[in-house]
This record gives sequence, structure tokens and C-alpha cells, in this order.
Amino acid sequence: MKSTLVSSIYLVITLILIIGTVVFRLLPATMPVASAEIVTIGVGVYWDKDCTNLVSSIEWGTLGPGAKEDKTVYVRNEGNSTITLSLATRNWNPVNASDFISLSWNYRGETISPNEVLRITLTLSISLNIKGITSFSFEIVITYVRVGLLKIETNPPVPATLYIGGTSVDPWGLDYLPLPPGNYTVRFGDVPYYVTPPSQNVTIQADEVKVVVGSYVKAGLLKVETSPPVPGVIYVNGIARAVWGLDYLPVIPGVYNVSFGNVDGFVTPQFQIVSVLRDQVTTVVGNYTASEVSYPSPPHGFLKIETDPPMPATLYLDDVPVDPWGLDYLPLPPGVYRIRFGDAPEYVGCYVTPPEKRVTIIQDQVTVVVGHYIRGGLLKVETSPAVPSVIYVNGTARAVWGLDYLRLAPGTYLVSFGEVPGFVTPPVQIITIEEDKVTVVVGNFTGS
Repeated sequence: MKSTLVSSIYLVITLILIIGTVVFRLLPATMPVASAEIVTIGVGVYWDKDCTNLVSSIEWGTLGPGAKEDKTVYVRNEGNSTITLSLATRNWNPVNASDFISLSWNYRGETISPNEVLRITLTLSISLNIKGITSFSFEIVITYVRVGLLKIETNPPVPATLYIGGTSVDPWGLDYLPLPPGNYTVRFGDVPYYVTPPSQNVTIQADEVKVVVGSYVKAGLLKVETSPPVPGVIYVNGIARAVWGLDYLPVIPGVYNVSFGNVDGFVTPQFQIVSVLRDQVTTVVGNYTASEVSYPSPPHGFLKIETDPPMPATLYLDDVPVDPWGLDYLPLPPGVYRIRFGDAPEYVGCYVTPPEKRVTIIQDQVTVVVGHYIRGGLLKVETSPAVPSVIYVNGTARAVWGLDYLRLAPGTYLVSFGEVPGFVTPPVQIITIEEDKVTVVVGNFTGS
């Protein structure tokens, strides 16, 4: 058989733990089984869940092209801080071996408390197309990362869905959620009759608590009409918000400048200074009078935003609230824009908010964006007794101490619980979310 074809590969991995980092060295088949010095600082890797049999080497057996092999290990956090894990490979020899050989795991970012043990499956995969490699080596690095804590509050307390990096988390507020260090965007959901606070960019640092407060202000509603109805752009404080009229935009009570765009064949109305009062509707009418006048137009394209089904949700263009219910052919300079869909109010039903979208406006073209709202159900998660366990949904941390009525699309989900010192962690539960129904999950913690 030609040396350029690998029909089988015998693999041995030697495990080294260095300053809280697990390093596996993959050795060529012709080398003997090796052992390595083990320094257990911060992280331990074991064959058994009771952490009595330390992993010193992994034998993968004989693997051919297209093969996959799983090995299960147990990782214990042996430090004093809550951590997460990261996986990387390095020092491939030959360099192109990584084109044909890969290692993955089933770890999905769960936090690991001090002394907590996490079962992890490592999967080694050999490409069907492997060629030109008779022996190879590389290192696999599993690194621990200390976490910080994020606390989110609303002022006043309101039933707003909260979002971290686009992922919905516990409504009403978030208590000390452990997160890996890094930069995050915290977004606040819409609440009827309130003005939604702006998004906040936060930095999480290891072993520190970051508190974010979203201040909700009771809104007034601004309604703008044109007489007769014409496709004039409606500006509020100089920012384009709508075309053909503006329907009940929630704004902070105060004084606003409402102005109107030019429409060929009509004299443009004068701007109006209006006062918007809390809990009241302020209506502004722009009176266009017929004329043979025409106006120059700067280069622009058109943006049309629809919701499916039609939804009384505030729309946001680059974080600026624009016309609820949809946006009709708003002229915009060519460029890239970010569109966010507001949360549907509870009175219309339990709908899951569409994800944010980015669009490119091209001169003289119409760009149509549709936000599809999915009718969903609600997930409520409790612990018994009440304990500060992290609640995970499909491996993503969503809450601590329990989860209150989170909107989710219909389907099957995995609900799991973080470890709490002094208690046995409940098993993972597979649950089904149904349309317009509340699914309640209870995690029973028993003393240990």
C-alpha cells in the first residue's frame, strides 16, 4: 500500500495538567505509550464521576478514514472560583494534518462551580479524504476561565424580557448570572405604555459583579397625520420615523419638534413644537396644500418593514424607535442599517420576538424586511427548595434562583440545573413547549 494512503491510524493521547490547563499531546502510532507528569492545579480530569481515577492517557484504538471515536471524561473544578472551559488545538505536525483530523466536544458553555464535576465527551474525527499523512501530532488545550457575575435590574420593576447578546433571559430582572469575562450587550424588552431603555454595552471581568439598571419611563403617545394623506416623511427631533403618518409612538414626556418631508405637488407644512404628556395621546396634523412645486431629492433607497402577522410592536432602526406596526418605504441614504423588532404586547398573545437583522440600502431600490413573530408558550422553572442554581435552557444560562415565564417557540428543550454546594444536582429534564401554554419545570435539590 502506498505511503500516501492511510488505512488505519493508531492514536495515543497523553494527558498533562499545567496550571489549571489540561493539555493532551497526540502521538504518532509508531511511538510507545507515554506517561506524563501531572500537575493538578485548578482542574482535574478523571475517568469516573467520583473523581478517584485520574486520567493519565487515552487510547483511541485503531481508526481508519471516516472514523469517529468518542471518549468520556469527568472534569472537576478544583479551584475556588466558578469557571467555564475553552477548547483549542495547536502545534499541528504536519501543519496540514488539521485539514483532515479534528477534535470536538459536547460542552456547551455551562459554568462549573468549585468542586463541581462535569461529564464531557471528546470526539476524534478522521476525514474520508485524508491523504499524504503517515504520522502526525498535535496538542489539545482545555483552558479554565474564571467567570464574573451579571445582575440586571429594571426601575421600576416591570415584566420586561431581558436579552444578553440577543438571547432572552429571565424577565423581571436577572440575579447574579455567571458569565465568562468579555463584552456583552444588554437589551431591555418592551413594556406597554413605557419607553424602553437603550441597550447597554457591559464588560464582565473575572470575580467581579457588574450591575446594569434599565430605567423605564411612563410614556406619552405621539400620533402624526397628514391632511390629505400623502407620502411625506415624518421627522421627530430631526430623525425620520415614518412615512404616511406615525401611529402612537411611545416617547418620554417632553417637548418635541415634529416636521414634515417634501412631497411633489404640495407645499410642505411648517414644523410644529408639541408637548407630549404622560399617559396621554398627542396628535399632530400636517396640512399639505396643493401646488405645482417640485423638490430636488438626494440619493436614497427605500426601506419597507413588515411584521408577520401584523403586530403592534415598536420597530427600531439603528436603536431609534420608528413607526409601530410596520414602516412604509422610508427613504434612507445608501448604507448598512440594523433593524430590531420590538416585543409583542401580552394582550395580543404569546409571541416570540424575531431576531435582529442587518440590511443594505441601495440607491433607487426598495429593500423589504419581514419580521416573523412565532406564537409560542411560556417556560417557568422552579427549584425545590429555593436555591441559587443557574438555570440552563439548551445549555445556555438563562436565570438564577428560577425562571419566570420565558417566551419560547414551540418545540423540545433541555432544562438543566447548576450545582449548589451541599445539594445533589437534579437530572436534566426534556420538556415540550406548546403554543399558548405554560410549562412548569421543578428541579428537586436534595441535601448531601
